[in-house]
Amino acid sequence: MYTGQLHPPTMARTRNAPPLPLPKLPFPDPKPPLQLIHSLFDYVISYTCGMERLTKAEEQVMHVLWKLGPAFAKDVLAAMPAPRPAITTVSTIIRILEEKGFVAHEAFGRSHRYHATISKEVYGDRSVKKLVKDYFGGSPSALISAFIEREQLDASDLDEMLKLIKDHKKKR
Repeated sequence: MYTGQLHPPTMARTRNAPPLPLPKLPFPDPKPPLQLIHSLFDYVISYTCGMERLTKAEEQVMHVLWKLGPAFAKDVLAAMPAPRPAITTVSTIIRILEEKGFVAHEAFGRSHRYHATISKEVYGDRSVKKLVKDYFGGSPSALISAFIEREQLDASDLDEMLKLIKDHKKKR
């Protein structure tokens, strides 16, 4: 029976995670639009993956999977920049990503086709929030200030940033 809560997929790192509250649906139709399903899936994955950090090698493999979509390990290896690691290294990284909940697979006999279970946008949002929290005291303005002070920005870059801020203020 439906209890109004989502339970994260069973993974070693999240087995005891509390249930997620189901957001209110903005429409009466029991079949939600595909976009909402993807958003809800990203929400569940971002919750179950926690704030686990990826190594540089893991991020490199994730970028390839986000670019290619579903792919076999040999396709991931072929899409990586030189110098390429060994296929066994790529397979090990993919297996670790699968254990962390960032990748899932579809079996085709003895072969597996892998796909990302979290979108690049969700991972990027989470990474920026963690960066702001861990290194800038939770203040986005401190991040922007540090960026402006450390980077060589020309007047057009600053004007573009101001335009983005003004546009965002208008939307609120």
